[in-house]
Amino acid sequence: MIKQVQKMKETTQEQNRGKRISKKKEKPIYLGLDVPTEKKIQEKISNQCTVEEWFWFWLYQYKSVTVKQGTLESYVCMYQYYVQSEFGNQPITKIDGEKIQLFYNRMARDGYAGATISLLRALLNSMFGQAYKNGYLEKNPVEQAILPKIITKKERRVLTVQEQNLLLRYGKGNEIEGIIFTALSTGMRIGEICGLEWKNINFKDQEIIIDGTLKNTRDGKFFKDNPKTQSSYRVIPMISRLSKLFQQIKQIQFYDKTVKKENWNPISGLEHLVFTRQDGKPFTGQHIRQQLDRIVVSINKEEPKLGFGHITPHTLRHTFATRALENGIPPKIVQEILGHSSIRMTLDFYTHVLPETKAGEMKKIESLFLEKEIRKFF
Repeated sequence: MIKQVQKMKETTQEQNRGKRISKKKEKPIYLGLDVPTEKKIQEKISNQCTVEEWFWFWLYQYKSVTVKQGTLESYVCMYQYYVQSEFGNQPITKIDGEKIQLFYNRMARDGYAGATISLLRALLNSMFGQAYKNGYLEKNPVEQAILPKIITKKERRVLTVQEQNLLLRYGKGNEIEGIIFTALSTGMRIGEICGLEWKNINFKDQEIIIDGTLKNTRDGKFFKDNPKTQSSYRVIPMISRLSKLFQQIKQIQFYDKTVKKENWNPISGLEHLVFTRQDGKPFTGQHIRQQLDRIVVSINKEEPKLGFGHITPHTLRHTFATRALENGIPPKIVQEILGHSSIRMTLDFYTHVLPETKAGEMKKIESLFLEKEIRKFF
């Protein structure tokens, strides 16, 4: 990357001398949901409607005015993937607690995670709860069902120090090289990294300001949404290597925008992203996961004895948190860097670190007990 920066400096200065760069006015980005016609959504609903009809009415008349665009997209995905085929064509008055319970139990037997079933419960509870408030139902059927106990819990994948170094080595030259390093050195969520704009990088104070997350809909539209929670609005200090990386990316991007401008075609409203493809368009989570898979394949091809396992973008976030706690950063600081809403969440996520450091930490108080004082008691 350094050689690439040096190579293009002179060309860039020569071609852009005396030019004015105008800033485009940002346009609102339409959330491209697969929805019925607006006319159908606005029709008056009665207690004779189906779950399908009620979902769209509830989504647009009640939820679209209270939640973020990204949350609406999540509701649509969850409904169409899990609920539509199960209840969509049935009248809302025919859905009772027993049907919901059987639905939960079948998902649990099929191996779905407890978190997925819990999210579905929240969706159904909000949907049917509003229908009950409106007088279409005698009771909310979701309140009559209970969540099944999920026995198996998948352990979070965390890279060892050796694996982390291998990932950085084999990731060199890959288009997501910078994303990998940023994730491992900050613990940011992948949507937060992809949504970083240059205004969020404070080189003077060596800080990153997190104020949003990049989302993309199923039909390929991108938009920058608000952070996940209020605690996700935060400032993360940059290590020096990350600051240098950002400076190199900025120079390369300036070169692409000016010298190779015929290939630069960013999305309106997202012209100033830090991490982009070569054409200026954003990365998707799916593309990043595919690149991580390719890097893992390369590692296992060259060093098969290691058995380098599957990783996801969230693996990098877990790895940062683990390294931070292993190296003595207080959990409260780790919580603030990660943007967790509570210290309990941080500790619950990373309890696997504590047994390894417990013995070493206890030795810190050993000097408080002098040998001659101990003998008095024995």
